[in-house]
Amino acid sequence: MLQLLGWLVDKLPSHKKLPAEFQECVPYLYASLEDRNPDVRKKAQEAVLPFMIHMGYEAMARQAAKAKVVCM
Repeated sequence: MLQLLGWLVDKLPSHKKLPAEFQECVPYLYASLEDRNPDVRKKAQEAVLPFMIHMGYEAMARQAAKAKVVCM
């Protein structure tokens, strides 16, 4: 996951338009924000902005609303 997130952080800013299928990656991106590995969390944090630039705030917010809430 770490390598994939790093690759996305590098490649997403240079693309003008992403396929609609990339919206399916957002739940995994949000899950990575809570990963036990600090390197994965850091890369996921870096990937949020490029995803939001391409998808828009509203689409990211809709995906966040669909995410499961875990209370401990």
